[in-house]
Amino acid sequence: ALLRMAVALGALALAFLVVIGVVLIAHVAGRGTELSAIGAQVYFWARVAYVPLYAFGVRGLRSLAWLVSIVGLGMVAAPILVP
Repeated sequence: ALLRMAVALGALALAFLVVIGVVLIAHVAGRGTELSAIGAQVYFWARVAYVPLYAFGVRGLRSLAWLVSIVGLGMVAAPILVP
């Protein structure tokens, strides 16, 4: 489980760089909205749930947590992509 935890944390660190980029673009472009703020929180908490689910091999819930995090990322990106 420790190796899987290390892998999950490494993947989280890489994915977090993408999220930081999207959040910064939204902020600098003045496109941050309530939707993007909620999306960032959804992303964060879904990824917090994902790490231990991955570490302990809980496949169904792990996939759901990953999907929810992608939805959160979409919520952050939506105000940038849709005028």
